[in-house]
Amino acid sequence: MVETLMGKVTHVYPKVGVAAIVLDDHLARGDRIHIHGHSEDFHQTVTSLEMDLA
Repeated sequence: MVETLMGKVTHVYPKVGVAAIVLDDHLARGDRIHIHGHSEDFHQTVTSLEMDLA
């Protein structure tokens, strides 16, 4: 399966299992994402979204 860059993680809140992501494309609940960083590399299904339009 081909992966497409959707955005960039700007902050991670590990205690609550949340990441802040600046998106470059559409993302929806149920999409499967791949987080790859300096110390993380995992796949996860999006179960909830919150949007900040600021």
